[in-house]
Amino acid sequence: MKIVDLLKRESVELNGKVTSKPETIEKRSHLCCRREPGRRGSYKKGVFAREEESTTGIGEGIAIPHAKTAAVKAPGLAAMVVKEG
Repeated sequence: MKIVDLLKRESVELNGKVTSKPETIEKRSHLCCRREPGRRGSYKKGVFAREEESTTGIGEGIAIPHAKTAAVKAPGLAAMVVKEG
C-alpha cells in the first residue's frame, strides 16, 4: 500500500486555523471522516480517549492523533498544517 492510497486530497488542510488542542482534534476528525461523516462523532470520541492515555505529540510541533475504534473501517490518513504552530 502506498501513501497516496491512504491520504486523499479532501483529507488535507494546508491552512489550518486552530487555537487549541481540542479544536485541532475536532478539525482533524472532520478531515478524516469527510467521506463518511456519520462516523465522525465516534472517531473523535476515540481520539480524545486516546489522548487522555498519553499525548500523540511527537515533538517539533508534530502530532499523530489516532484511535482504535469501530468507527474506523479502513486505514486512512489526514494532514493539517497550522502555520502559526
